[in-house]
Amino acid sequence: MDRDLFIKQVKKDFQWLINLGYEFVHIETSIYFEKKSQDEAYAISFSWAEYNRFLIQNITAFKRFNKIEKCLNSVNNNALDYTIRELWNGEIPSGFEVVKNETHFIKSFFIEDYSQIKLFSQMIEDFFINEVKSFFSKYQDLKNIIDEMNLLPSETKASMIVNTNNSTFMRIMAIKYFVNSQDGIEFYDETVKELAPLKNQRTFSLILDNLAKLKNELSQSV
Repeated sequence: MDRDLFIKQVKKDFQWLINLGYEFVHIETSIYFEKKSQDEAYAISFSWAEYNRFLIQNITAFKRFNKIEKCLNSVNNNALDYTIRELWNGEIPSGFEVVKNETHFIKSFFIEDYSQIKLFSQMIEDFFINEVKSFFSKYQDLKNIIDEMNLLPSETKASMIVNTNNSTFMRIMAIKYFVNSQDGIEFYDETVKELAPLKNQRTFSLILDNLAKLKNELSQSV
């Protein structure tokens, strides 16, 4: 299968999303269908790997709260990311070959023929109708995110938060701060205390530095 033809066929068979106002965005081996408003952005995406056929993986819905991501952008200078996510966890249709190795490929499958992209589109449409729309509407504001996190077990509280480049702590802190500034400061203090013994490791040192910068940024933005 040819990559350019694959991308072209995806755009054609996912026209229903484009008709709903979503923009088709292709970045390396990922495709996003993204819709933006003044304060938020919504997306459905997936990525692939090529093995003479296309291994489809990481099917996810995202929502961005711009005021959160702009604060993070002021600290790390990265492009605006998304804030929360909903992973697709549906049944893979029988027309696809499922990847058996779920250690590295969770809910992944192969597309071996261009005609299968139509079935893939139908699968994503079911995801959109049955889960994504309610996910987008459920989290109308940042307090909804905090309320949901408070209901989750401690080990899964951050599962809905986007974690590009170890940004989960920053994202949670910003969300808490915009809902209640004191809660944001308390989260900062607790996280610094938890990570301080690890500050000699480069990853955690960077996280701590970014959290300190974000605390200063938030104090000036709220």
